[in-house]
Amino acid sequence: MKPALSALLALAAAWPAQAQSPKFVPPQGCDAYLTVQMKGCLVSHYFTCQGDPEGHRWGATLTADGPVALSYLDAEYQWLQTMILVIGMTETLREPSQDPASFSELLETGLDSFDFETVTSGAIDGQVHRYQGFDRLTGETVEIDGEPLMVTEFEVRESVDGQVIFTRQGNQYVSERFGLFLGGIETETDGVETVENDRTPVQFIEPGEPGFLDARPIFDCGAVLSRAPADIVPARLLP
Repeated sequence: MKPALSALLALAAAWPAQAQSPKFVPPQGCDAYLTVQMKGCLVSHYFTCQGDPEGHRWGATLTADGPVALSYLDAEYQWLQTMILVIGMTETLREPSQDPASFSELLETGLDSFDFETVTSGAIDGQVHRYQGFDRLTGETVEIDGEPLMVTEFEVRESVDGQVIFTRQGNQYVSERFGLFLGGIETETDGVETVENDRTPVQFIEPGEPGFLDARPIFDCGAVLSRAPADIVPARLLP
């Protein structure tokens, strides 16, 4: 995890400059390979870093106000480490998991259940979050901006000390080519308020194409300026 932690800290230190820059700049030793512009005033950039294990990758999510989250993922889409910048908290996967998330199992069988825990540090220190749920391929496929995507239905319950604090469900998309989950129309509730978010991808931009590494999201931004910062962070999308 040392290369990952080094890259995470380097990128976090650069956030003030990133917020003012028209382009997202990965840390030194890292190479970006994809930008995804989404509905909901979100843009994500994906990159790999020297020294990280095969199949591991990074995802950074930005809003019109700048970077909000950074995730380090393995080839099975396990959240090894996630820094939620808007609240100054980092979540680190506690291993071994009771039922690890498995991207390959989802593709092979059409269904993947998961039950794992993360430990927080930073603004909230030492808190254990448990995530339980499933991803299921519906059998439907769509094409967005020329990319073939598989449609999923999912549900995830997030709990602390045995009490559910958030439930999220809905539909997302899976890109087999990029090995990614991508947002869709999702409903989340904290037991008091229920909110529907649409984080559907609109553009897939690769190196050399116009808009690659643009730091500013371009879709739906006028409609979401009233959201609280924590509402922006997408579960099972990061990123």
